[in-house]
Amino acid sequence: MSLTDIIEEKHGKLVQLRLWRFDGFALPSAVEFIWDSSNPIFLEVVDEDDTLRRVPNKTSGLIEMALPEALKSFLNMSRGFCWEMWNQQGYIDAFQLELCNNTTRKALQFESGASQISIYERQSIF
Repeated sequence: MSLTDIIEEKHGKLVQLRLWRFDGFALPSAVEFIWDSSNPIFLEVVDEDDTLRRVPNKTSGLIEMALPEALKSFLNMSRGFCWEMWNQQGYIDAFQLELCNNTTRKALQFESGASQISIYERQSIF
């Protein structure tokens, strides 16, 4: 399964966002998106090449992390645009997801590296 599936699938609102990490890691290694109108989607860093991929189920041994307050503001928003980002070697190492409601449009970027996922909120300058 590829990240492109997330772009092509129809989703309602993001009702839950869960982060998972391996023991000893500070950052998540997997992200679970739970939508109100489709099955959960797991994104996980794949160890052999540190790429970000969609997987059918989370890997065993992952520990759920508390959701930071900054990410809670994205809940109950609908999916807008999505982008896969490819590095110079041709691997998908980042994914950007735009979420919106009637008044707000925000984007989250998920970047993989060292078996972990860094999460950034993209903000517009203009």
